[in-house]
Amino acid sequence: MLTTGALQALAAVGEMTPPSSATLARWLRELVAATKLVEVIKGVYLNRMGHPGVNPAAAAHHVRARSVVSLAWVLEQEGITNNFGDTITCVPPGH
Repeated sequence: MLTTGALQALAAVGEMTPPSSATLARWLRELVAATKLVEVIKGVYLNRMGHPGVNPAAAAHHVRARSVVSLAWVLEQEGITNNFGDTITCVPPGH
C-alpha cells in the first residue's frame, strides 16, 4: 500500500531536488496505465510490482481509519457465498 506522500518521499530519496508535483502525477499516471500501481482511491495505490497478488481490500484502513473488510466480502473471496461483485465492503470501527 502506497500513498502519494509516501511515493513522493521515495522519489526524493538521494535526490538534491525532489520531483515536482506535476512530474510525480505524470509518473503515477504512467504506472497506473502500465498496471504496476492500482489506484484504490485518490492518493492510495496498490503496488502490483512488489506484491502482484495484493487486493484492494488491503486499503480498507486507508479509506476509513481503523476499518476492516466485512465478513461478507471475506466469505465471497473464499467461495463460501456466491454473491460475487466488484464492491469491497468495509466496516468502520464501532459498528
